[in-house]
Amino acid sequence: MIDTWNLHYQHAHQIALRAEEAAVRAAGLEWREYDNFMQQWIKKADSEKITKVPSNLDLTPYRDENDNELIKVMQRAMVP
Repeated sequence: MIDTWNLHYQHAHQIALRAEEAAVRAAGLEWREYDNFMQQWIKKADSEKITKVPSNLDLTPYRDENDNELIKVMQRAMVP
C-alpha cells in the first residue's frame, strides 16, 4: 500500500489493521481476545534489545513516524 498507492505508514497500517480484524472475526474469534494476546507479544518485542537487523529492512514506517532514534539503533544493528 505504501509503494503502490503512495500511502504514509499510518494510513496503510489502519487499512491493514481493519483487514486483520475482519479476518479474525471471519475465523470466529473475538477481536478483543486476539488483540489482547497480540499486544502482549508486541510489548515483549518492544522491550527487547535490538541486536540484529536485516540490512534490507524497509525503514519507511519508521521514517513516516519520525522515529529517528530507533532508526539509528537499527542501522547500527544491521547485518548483511
